[in-house]
Order: sequence, then C-alpha cells, then structure tokens
Amino acid sequence: MVVALDMFVCSVCGRRTDWLDELGETPLCPACFDEKIDSEPLYAARQRAYYQSHKEEVAAYQRAYRQAHKEKVAARRRAYRLAHKAEEAAYQRAYRLAHKEKAAARQRAYYQSHKAEEAAWQRKYYQEHKEERAAWQRKYHQEHKEEIAAWQRKYHQEHKEV
Repeated sequence: MVVALDMFVCSVCGRRTDWLDELGETPLCPACFDEKIDSEPLYAARQRAYYQSHKEEVAAYQRAYRQAHKEKVAARRRAYRLAHKAEEAAYQRAYRLAHKEKAAARQRAYYQSHKAEEAAWQRKYYQEHKEERAAWQRKYHQEHKEEIAAWQRKYHQEHKEV
C-alpha cells in the first residue's frame, strides 16, 4: 500500500514538513515530533535513513525542484538573509577571523604563481585608463591641497639634510 505524504506546516516551529494523518492531528516536523514523543527519535531516524539510502534520488529531486522554482527559492533565500542579516554577518566575521592565516597564505601563493600575469594586467589597465587616472589624481590633489602641502612640509622637515 502506498501512502501519500502531504506537505503541511509544523504546528510548533512553522517549518514545511511531510505528515501522515495516522501520526496525529497536529502536523509536526521531525525535530518537533522527536521532542514531543520524548523517546528514541523514530521519525527523524527513519527520515535520515531514507535520505542516506536514496541520496542520488533526493539530490536529483531537489535539483529539479530548484530549477523549476528558481524565483521562489531565490525570494525565500533573500527573505531569510534579510531576516538574519546580523547573525550571518557575525558568522562571516568569525569564519574570516578563524581562517585569516589560511586565506592570507592562499592569496600569497596565488600572487606568487601569477605575478607576471598580474603585472601585465596592471600595466595594460593603467595604460588603457591613463587619462581617467590622471583626472582623478588632479581632482584629489585639488580637493586635498592643504593636507598634501602639510604632509610634504612635514616630510621635508624630517628628511632635511643636516
């Protein structure tokens, strides 16, 4: 006998979940169901076992769903990120801080192995944007005339030959 699972919203946490009518009147997600029965987490264990034994099929189904509902999935992700902006930023800061050395080493290795290409790209960019860069520098110097003059006076004062 094939039993059809309908999609419901968990009555405790609000997550979408499959629910069999035989399990009770109020739909619960696997986590809330396990907490409710206060015994061995049967439903979640059964669900994990199913997903483990049917990884390929589940992955294919998920890919097909995401492909068919791109806009809906993207909107849901945007809404989640907006609602959890602070937590996500804190997580990213903690991750970057914990992996700072590894990232720096990776960047140094990349730069060392691509030094010639990087220099060639930079020369080409500077050559193509010569006028824009010169205009930006003129504008910057015009806006920061006093600061630059003060810095230059200080520098010359400190490096004056005796």
